[in-house]
Amino acid sequence: MHSKEYDFFISYADADRAWVEGYLLNALQQAGVRCLTEAAFELGALRIKEFGNAIKKSERTLLILSHAYLANNVHQFITFLAQHYGLDQGIWPVIPLIREHNLKLPPSLDILVPLLATDKDEWEIAVKRLCEQLKCPLPAPPPQPKCPYPGMKPFSEDNSSYFFGRNDEIQRLIQRLRSNSFITVIGPSGSGKSSLVFAGLIPTLKGSGLFGPGEWLVRSMRPGEEPSSTLKTSLGSTLTNLKLAVKKILASEPNVQRLLLIVDQFEEIFTLSQEEERDKFQETLLDLAKIPNCYVILTVRADFYPDLMESSLWEQIQSHRLEVLPLNEAGLREAIIKPAENVDVFIEGSLVERLVVDAGKEPGVLPLLQETMVLLWEKIERRFLPFKAYQTLVLASSAYNNLDGSQLTGLQVAIANHADSVFRNLSKEHKQITPPIFLRLIQFGEGRAHTRRQQLIDSLLSVNDDPEIFKETIEHLTKNRLLALSFEYKDPYSTEKEYSSTNVDIAHEALITSWPTLQEWIEKRQEAEQIRRRLMLKVEEWERLGRGDGGLLDEVELAEFRRWLDSPDASEVGYREALNELVEVSDRVIQEVKEKEETARQRELQLLKERIEQEKIAKEQERRARRRTQIAAVLAIVVLFLGGLTWQSIQKSQTDQLIKDAVISVTTPEIVSELAQRSPNYLKVADKAKDAGKVEKALTDYRFLVYLKNIEERIAQNPEKFAQNPEEFANLSKERKILQDIATQAENSLAQVISQYRLPQLAAELKQGNFGKLKQSNSSTADSPEFGDFSKYEEQYTGALKTTYAILMREAGAHADRNNDGYLTEGEEKLLPCQTLKEIEELWRKFTENRCGWYGSEDFFEALDCHELEGITLTSKVSILSRVYLMEKRLVEQCQVVSVSQQAT
Repeated sequence: MHSKEYDFFISYADADRAWVEGYLLNALQQAGVRCLTEAAFELGALRIKEFGNAIKKSERTLLILSHAYLANNVHQFITFLAQHYGLDQGIWPVIPLIREHNLKLPPSLDILVPLLATDKDEWEIAVKRLCEQLKCPLPAPPPQPKCPYPGMKPFSEDNSSYFFGRNDEIQRLIQRLRSNSFITVIGPSGSGKSSLVFAGLIPTLKGSGLFGPGEWLVRSMRPGEEPSSTLKTSLGSTLTNLKLAVKKILASEPNVQRLLLIVDQFEEIFTLSQEEERDKFQETLLDLAKIPNCYVILTVRADFYPDLMESSLWEQIQSHRLEVLPLNEAGLREAIIKPAENVDVFIEGSLVERLVVDAGKEPGVLPLLQETMVLLWEKIERRFLPFKAYQTLVLASSAYNNLDGSQLTGLQVAIANHADSVFRNLSKEHKQITPPIFLRLIQFGEGRAHTRRQQLIDSLLSVNDDPEIFKETIEHLTKNRLLALSFEYKDPYSTEKEYSSTNVDIAHEALITSWPTLQEWIEKRQEAEQIRRRLMLKVEEWERLGRGDGGLLDEVELAEFRRWLDSPDASEVGYREALNELVEVSDRVIQEVKEKEETARQRELQLLKERIEQEKIAKEQERRARRRTQIAAVLAIVVLFLGGLTWQSIQKSQTDQLIKDAVISVTTPEIVSELAQRSPNYLKVADKAKDAGKVEKALTDYRFLVYLKNIEERIAQNPEKFAQNPEEFANLSKERKILQDIATQAENSLAQVISQYRLPQLAAELKQGNFGKLKQSNSSTADSPEFGDFSKYEEQYTGALKTTYAILMREAGAHADRNNDGYLTEGEEKLLPCQTLKEIEELWRKFTENRCGWYGSEDFFEALDCHELEGITLTSKVSILSRVYLMEKRLVEQCQVVSVSQQAT
C-alpha cells in the first residue's frame, strides 16, 4: 500500500508548463503514477500552506529545473519543506529534473543526483527511471491526437470550433450585415477571408438572435468560368424570377427565414469569365441583395481592387466592405495555441514565439501557418509540441530561395520542404506528370500574382498519361495537402450525395508563392502552357458543336497545331486526346475538299482541251469553205498586181485581210514569180520606214512580207491544190528561195521594231507587278468560267497580259491574228516573230522569279506555281481557246524558244 496520497508533487515554472503537462504528466499518468501539481491548489488559500500540504501528501517532490524556475526564489522554500518532511524517511525526498543545459544549481540541489531531460532521448529515459523508482510499468505510446488545423484549406463551419483570432472582425461583420444585405470582404491572399466567413460568421449568425426569429439557410459558390450557371446550381432554381426562387428556397426547409449567399473567390469573374457573362452575373447579385431576407457576401482578394472599381458593383462594394487585415500578435497566438488546447495538446512557448515572429514577416501568413502546424503535428511527443520540431522542419532553410534570390522565411521553407518531400516520394512515372497537373491549375497573372484555377479532374489527364498512374498521383498530392478535391453533385441538396464530376484545385495560392520548385516549373513552361490553352479553346469549341464538321481547323490552324504537337512543349505540358482527334478530323476533311477541287479542275481542263480540238476541226472546215468563195477575187487582185500596180497602191486600195486572202491563201506559180521580182524593193521601202522612225508603216510593211513564208509551206504540203501542173513549182526554186529569205529578213526586222518600241511597255508593267488577268465574260458558263470574249481582242485582258496579247495578235505588233477573229488559226502562228516570243518569255520569267512563261512543269496548260496567272501558263492565257497547239508548235518546233527537253520535263 502507498503510505501517501501521491507519488510525486511536481513543481515547475510556468514557462515549462507545456512540456510538463503535455509530455511528463501524460507519460506518468498513463503509467499509473499519482501526480500532484499546483493546478490542484485550493483557490484563495495561502500558497506556502498549499506547498506544504502538497509535499506532505507526496512521496517525492519532483523539481523541473530551468532558468525560469531558478529565477523564482520559491524553490528555496520548497527545498526546505521537502527536506524537513523527509528526515524521518532517512532519504532526501527531492528529485531534481534538469530541463536546460548550463544551469547553475544551488548547493542544496547540486548535491543531489538529478534526472536529465534536455532532449527527446533524455525525456524517455527520465520517465523510465521515475517509473522504475516506483516500480510502475512503462507507459505505452499514446494515440496521435486529432489535428485541429486545416492546413492550406480555409476553416469551414465543420471545424469552426478550432477557429480563433478573429472575434473583432466577426462582430464588425455581423453589425454591417444588419445594416446592409450586400457585404464584400476584401483582404490579401492568405489573410483568412474565407475562414472568417465560413468558420467565424456562419456559426455566429446561426447562434445569434440579432436578426430575429427563424434560421439561416446558407448557400455558397465559386464563380468559375460560367458564374451564372454556377449560381443557378447553387440556388437550385432558374434565375428568371429571383424573388420566386428565393421564396421557394426559404420554403424548402422548416423554420428557415433568411438566405445567405456566399460568393467565395469572387475575383474569378475577372480571371476566368467573359465580359458579357461577368456583367450578367453582377446584375443578378445586385437584384438578389434587394430581395427581403436575402443577403449576399463576397470574398475577394485585395489585389483585384482595380477590377472592382471598374465593375458595376463598385458603388455597393465601396460603401459596404470589410477589409481583413493580417492577424496581430495576439491573434496569431490565439490561432496557434487555442486549437491545440482544444485537443489537450501543449505547444512549447519558444515555438509559439518563433512562429509569431516568422508569421509577422509574411503577408499571406495564415495558410502557411496552418499548414506548418499540420506538418509540426506529425512531430508531437505525446501531447507536447516542442520547438525542435520546427527547427528540424526548417533545417534546410539556406537551400531555399525565391527566383529573385531572396531567402524564404521559416514558414515558407516549411511548406517548400514539405512539398519537395511529397514530390520526391513519387516514382519517375508519377513525377513526370506532376508539373503539367500543377501548371493547368494556375491562372497566370497579367501584371499581378498568379492565382488558382479550378479544373475538372478529367481535363488534367494528358494523352500519354497512364490513367492508373494519373489517379495515384492525384491521390498522393491530395493526401499530402498539395491539391484539394471538391465535388459537383447532381443534386447538391439531396440527401443522396451522388456526384457528377470532381474538381481539382491547388490547396492555396500560398503554395504558388512559397514553393520554389513550382515557381521553376512556371518560369520554364508558362508560355508552352498558355499556347496549349489557346489550342484547347479550339478543341472545346469543336466539342461544343458536336465534334462534327463545325469548328474544324483550316489549313493554317492545322499547320500550327501540328508544329506544336511535334515540339518538345507538347510532351512537357501534355494535352488531351481530343486535340489529336481534332487534328485528324480536320486533316481528313481538308484532304477531301482538296480532292474534290482537283477533280473539278481536271474536268474543266479536259473540257478545255476537247473544245480546243473541236475548234480546230471547225476552223479547218470554215477555211476550206471560204477558199472556194475567194478564188475569183484572188485572181482579180493577181491580175491587178501583175498589171503593174505599185505596192503602195495595193496597200491603199485593199485591206490587210484581202491582201492576205489574195496573196497567201491562194498560191499560183504566176504569183510566186511576180512576188519574187517585186518583194526585194518592197523590203527596202519597209527598211526606210523603220530607219525614219515611222513605226506604224514599218510594222505594216514587215508584216506583209512575213506572210510570204506561208507560200513555201503551202507549195510543199499540197502543190496540186494551187497548180494544174505541180511540176511548175519545181522550176521556181530560185524564186521560192528569194521569198523565204525576204520573209526571214522581214521577221527579224519586225522583231527589232517590236523590241524597240513595244516591249519596254511590257517590261514596265511586269516590273510594277501589274501582271493582269483575263476578264470574265458574260457569256461564260459554269463549265468554262475562264473563256473570254474574243470580239474584244486585247480588251478582254488587263495589265501585262493585255500588252502581251496586243504585241502578238494586234496591229500594235506582229498582228498574227490577220483574220481578226480574236485567236490564231492555222498558219497565223508563223507570223509570230521567234525573237519576239523569246524576249517575251524572258521578261515574264524575270519578273515572276521563273514561275511564269509559255510553258509549265509538265505542259503548256498548267503552271501550278505561277500564282500570278492563277496556275495557268502564258500560252493558255494568251491563246485562250485559240489553238494552244499552234502556239506550242511555233514555240517548240519552229522557233525553239522552248526546247523539246523542256517540254518533256
